[in-house]
Amino acid sequence: MAQGRRSKSRTVEVLSEKEGNAQTFSVISYNVLSDVLLYNNRDLYPQSNNNFLPWVYRRDGLIKEILSCDAEIVCLQEVEELHWTSFFLPELRRIGYDGLYMSRIGAKTDGCALFFRTSAFKLVGQRFVEYKRPGLRVLDRDNVALLAMLQSVSPSCGDDTKPPELLCVATTHILFNINRGDIKLAQMMVLMAEIENFSTLLGPNGRDVVMCPVVVAGDFNSRPDSPLYNFLECGRLDYSRFSAKSMDGEHRVDGRHNPMVDAASNAGRYLPASVGISNQCHFEEQQMHTAHTVAHSLRLQSVYDSPHHRKLFTTRHIMATAIVDYIFFSSQSTFHRWWRRSGRHPYHRTLRLLSRLELPSMEDASSFFPDNDHPSDHIALQAFFQFANPDY
Repeated sequence: MAQGRRSKSRTVEVLSEKEGNAQTFSVISYNVLSDVLLYNNRDLYPQSNNNFLPWVYRRDGLIKEILSCDAEIVCLQEVEELHWTSFFLPELRRIGYDGLYMSRIGAKTDGCALFFRTSAFKLVGQRFVEYKRPGLRVLDRDNVALLAMLQSVSPSCGDDTKPPELLCVATTHILFNINRGDIKLAQMMVLMAEIENFSTLLGPNGRDVVMCPVVVAGDFNSRPDSPLYNFLECGRLDYSRFSAKSMDGEHRVDGRHNPMVDAASNAGRYLPASVGISNQCHFEEQQMHTAHTVAHSLRLQSVYDSPHHRKLFTTRHIMATAIVDYIFFSSQSTFHRWWRRSGRHPYHRTLRLLSRLELPSMEDASSFFPDNDHPSDHIALQAFFQFANPDY
C-alpha cells in the first residue's frame, strides 16, 4: 500500500499510525461521469470547454487518476457498460486487477464497477442489488448497488495459523433527484439490509457468527449536514420531522414543511411489507415497527467526517459545489446485538482508519468540472485502512 502518494495538488492526511503487522489496504471511490449523462445534462456544464468533454479525452485523465492512487480496491460509479468492457476492465486487468460490474436496469447505460488487486484479495462472494420494486412509489427508480466479499491473499498478520481476512465492500449510486429524499431513504434502507445480510456469515465450525468488516463507497447525493447522512453514520432517523425535499440537505426546512409520514405504509412501516425489510433494515417481515423511525446497526463511520465540510467538496458543477460522495467503514463492534440475537459469540474484525486523501477546498476551485485537470465532475476519494480487533 503506497501511503503518502500525492494526487495532483492533494495530499494524504495521516490520522493514525499502523499497529502491528495486520494487513493494510486502501480504497478509492470515484464517480467517473457517464458519457450519456454528461451530454443528456449538458446544461450542468455550461462553462466547461468542449475540448475537455469527449470520452476519448476524458478516459486518459480518468485512468491516470485511478492509477495514481495505487489502491487495492477501486469503486467506480457512472461507468458506461460499453466503457466497462472496452476500456476499464482491460486497462485494469492489464496491471493486476479484476472486477465486477452492474448496469442500471431499464434503458440506462451506466452502472457501478468494483475492482480489486488480485495480489491482495480474491473474490469469494458477490451480490447485485436492484433498488427498483415494480409498483412501489418509494422504490421506483433504477439505481443499483454492487457488493463483493473479498478474502485476503496473504495470511492474517503474516501468521499461517490464522484465518485470512474477510472484507465486505459495497459501492452504489443513490438517486440524484433533489426533491425525492423519500426515495433516497428507501434505497439506503435496502442497501443497509443487503450489506448486513451479506456480511454476516457462519464461521468454520458452523456455529460462531463471522462478522466481516464493511466498506461502503459511492455517490450518495446527500450532503454531510443532511438527515440522510446522519441516518447512514448515526444509524437512526425520525423521518416525520422532514419533507422529501429536505432529506438530502439541498433544501432547508421552512414553514411549508411537509412531513414524510405518508411515505410509510401500514403498522408504522416505511417500506411496504412486500419488500421484506423492517424499519430496522433487517430482512424480517414480522417485526415490531417504531412509528416514523428507521434504523440500521452497521455502525458506520465516514472517512471524511469533518467540521469543515462546508468549505470542502467532492463534486463541482453549475448546480452544486458540495460533498456528496463518501467512504464509510466499520468502526465499532456489533458484538452486543449479535450476542442478544444469536446467543453465539461472534468472530469479528473491524477497520482502523490510517489516512485519507484530503478533499479540495472551495477556495482552491477556479473553474467548474470537467476541466483540463478534472475529467469528471467529481473527484476521487481515497482511504487507507488496517484490519484490527474491535474495542469491546
